[in-house]
Amino acid sequence: MTRARVVTAVVSLTALACIRDTSVPVEPGLPRVAAAVSAAPGTPIGIGGSYTITAGGDYVKAIDPAATGVQVPEGVPVRVTISGAISVTPTAGLLAFCQTEYFYPLCTGQWADLINLRTIPPSGAGIDWWPGTGNILVSWNGGSSAKPDAGGNSVLSGPAPAEAEVWAGREQFGCWYDDDITHTGSGACFNYGGGFTVTVQANDGSEPGGGGGGGSDPKLRVSVDPQGVPAQGGVVTASALIPDGSEITDERWYFVPDSIGTQPGDTITVPDPATTSAAIESPSAVGAQPQAAASVLSSVSTARPSAEQEFRTVAAPLRIFHVIGAAPVGSVSGCDDVESCAVPVPRGGTVVVAATVDGSSLSASKHIDAGGAQAATLKLECPGSVTRGNTATCIASVDPQETPFTVTRWSFTPSSGDLPEIVRGGDQSSTEWSGHMATSGTVHVTATVGGATQEKSAAIHVDARALTTLAVALEITRSDPGDLPPHPTKVQELGHTYYEPEVNATNTFEVISDGPNAGLTFFTAVPVTMKITVSVNTAALAVRSDFYHLQNPPSNAIIIGTGPCTQQDVTRVIPQIEAHEGTSRTTPNSHIKAFMDLFEPESRAFFEPIVAVGVPPGPLDDLQRISTHAATVSGPQVDKSFANPFNINCTFKYF
Repeated sequence: MTRARVVTAVVSLTALACIRDTSVPVEPGLPRVAAAVSAAPGTPIGIGGSYTITAGGDYVKAIDPAATGVQVPEGVPVRVTISGAISVTPTAGLLAFCQTEYFYPLCTGQWADLINLRTIPPSGAGIDWWPGTGNILVSWNGGSSAKPDAGGNSVLSGPAPAEAEVWAGREQFGCWYDDDITHTGSGACFNYGGGFTVTVQANDGSEPGGGGGGGSDPKLRVSVDPQGVPAQGGVVTASALIPDGSEITDERWYFVPDSIGTQPGDTITVPDPATTSAAIESPSAVGAQPQAAASVLSSVSTARPSAEQEFRTVAAPLRIFHVIGAAPVGSVSGCDDVESCAVPVPRGGTVVVAATVDGSSLSASKHIDAGGAQAATLKLECPGSVTRGNTATCIASVDPQETPFTVTRWSFTPSSGDLPEIVRGGDQSSTEWSGHMATSGTVHVTATVGGATQEKSAAIHVDARALTTLAVALEITRSDPGDLPPHPTKVQELGHTYYEPEVNATNTFEVISDGPNAGLTFFTAVPVTMKITVSVNTAALAVRSDFYHLQNPPSNAIIIGTGPCTQQDVTRVIPQIEAHEGTSRTTPNSHIKAFMDLFEPESRAFFEPIVAVGVPPGPLDDLQRISTHAATVSGPQVDKSFANPFNINCTFKYF
């Protein structure tokens, strides 16, 4: 086999007529070492594993294409892709060389593309005038080699040939400087690191650039359950997945064992004079005179070993070359033309499906780990707590998320033993269950995951609402004199307030239609219209009424203390009685305000937590009980208050 040929390029330079001291201090603007590109963390794995060619030392040596151990089933549509890059770091000697007064203009001018090179992509260095590119070489079965286009990472595509195995090699890249003018010495221009990794990716119908090798959504995917197998092997259930509305035919299933290989390409040719010498001699020390001297950059160095000598390999390469027992690649028997297949997995490798999707020949793959099987697990996510009346959404899923599963049952067990279990009606297979919540309890979901039944539960606590969110309807009516007698026998018959709670079933409760609390009812407002009737005894408190004539005639006498009321006090007392009974919800120190200040919070606290099945029971008895309590407590509070608006400072005569 012909070895990649090394080409030498020599660039002749003429020294300046007069050479001054060449040890020029580093000034702003002189070349600096750019950050080197590190090798990508981890090694990607494709169909059949991966193959990595490393770079290291001061020379990217040529590596003849060789079998990688990465095998691909015949006829499977694939893309061979290259990841990684070779990092390029200037040596201290090159920096000293380029920091001299003579070579600085050249290093920053016509040589700048080379001097500033910091990474070599899979397609090569891309410097047109410099021989040697360092690019990857890839072929099927040792045939004609190819490299990626500039800026790309795909090398080969299309269906794999018979007994397909990927071969890979690399072109050389090197640079040495040799200074006969300023005598900074000679040596390698760069140190190298990183490398290229070759993998085979399924052609899943996406555009090259991401996903399963593409930048758009794949048209064919594979899910497996479980995601791994024990060290001794096992069986996984693999399923071909396509977008809604697509058609799939001609399925063929394969298992391809992993082959993980690394070819070290680390080489050192010469020591770096800038790091091995104590100082750089100045031209005056060696009798330098104006002369026509040849100082060169070359792609090979006279200081490196001759063609007959082997390059010295770095003692500690990135990885020692190894192939993990390459095994034959074959189809899975009994799985042709089916969308789901039980695939025997003897060890780590890749499940591959090739099929025709909407008339296009595609493939998809899923890597299976060996020695650490991960069984798919059903998950249930519900909010830990919600406020009564708010929505709770429970979502069933699986981990890993691509594992196929089917929900078969949803149910809810209330924390209160007075309420029955709620089983979801309608579409049990939905992965979400959502609705308003009225009572605490536990959501249960049952699903078939990878052929096995699993159950999960999650508790939801329902928190009480702020009591002020429950409205209390109020109607205030004035009815004079009402049922008050024209001949009052006591002061309480001069005015009166009546409280009559009336059940209000309009927009005061909700029957939940869906979700874990479907069929349950809770109150959205206090189910009442509190009807308050205020009466002032205008029949008695009128001029010329019997009550009026019962009082003393008007008098100018000065009375110490509380004396008898006179006829002129009969009508004067009406505004005080109105203020005492109340004219609105907010009349200060009135019976209406004091009553509602007790009735509202007590009724809200009573009805807020009530949850029932269907329409709630009639609440009239409870409303009357709360109303009676509020009236009994609030009445004496107002009558005995020092702020009582009814303060006439005299005493009426009664019948």
